[in-house]
Amino acid sequence: MSEYFRSNIHVTTSGYFTQPPLRGALDVIGIDRIMFSVDYPFSPNTKGRAYLDSLSGILSPEDCAKLSHKNAEMLLKLQSSAFV
Repeated sequence: MSEYFRSNIHVTTSGYFTQPPLRGALDVIGIDRIMFSVDYPFSPNTKGRAYLDSLSGILSPEDCAKLSHKNAEMLLKLQSSAFV
């Protein structure tokens, strides 16, 4: 089941700004298929920013970049941006 998820499913953090759901997704799906998102207007952007800031203790800078923009760029076939 885990292999199927790792090769066929992408998930977002939308609305789940605590570490336990992210840790579960990391265990099952892996960092390469998880994308950051905010469920605005139902969840404010400030909560999303604070959540990203809180992840520096559990994610490497490379994995934070994957979560915050690189995975979405790859999935959506976007050119790399200057955003970090």
